[in-house]
Amino acid sequence: MTDALSTIGAGLELLSSVVSSGGPKRPRGLNIDREIVKALRDIYFAPDGVKALLESIVEGNSPTIEEIENALPDFNDAEWRVDRALRRIEFERLGYDRRLSLRAAEELQKIAYGKVNLRSDIKRSLNEKLTRGGRVPPEFANKLLVQLNALNAMICAVEEQFNFDARR
Repeated sequence: MTDALSTIGAGLELLSSVVSSGGPKRPRGLNIDREIVKALRDIYFAPDGVKALLESIVEGNSPTIEEIENALPDFNDAEWRVDRALRRIEFERLGYDRRLSLRAAEELQKIAYGKVNLRSDIKRSLNEKLTRGGRVPPEFANKLLVQLNALNAMICAVEEQFNFDARR
């Protein structure tokens, strides 16, 4: 988990230099940009669901069965969609596409790596502990939440660079 956090942190540092440079000035290949935007939106952690559940645990609350039943099935059921989105932004697929800079392909790979590891940590901790009546310590939930928020920030920043439709 620490490795994923350091990867996300390094990615945010590199990304800040890309964002501060103003990013791309004109559309490259809108089809690839739209595909990347869709993938990023598919892997973004929405404010409800697992994120809300982690926030509740961090605040010292013990989630109710209803909160767990609302959050975990959606999280688990979204796995196929997340996997498909991650395949669309992996370096092996985009690293050789000349419509995309290597830096952008690397950033997308860092996001994918962060998502895979964070999703695994969340799944392991919440599924195993909450579905069996266990308890997730607030400190651990906070670590997951910090990583989730950092990853979401990175996703938002990169999505903004590729989302030319939103700039119109």
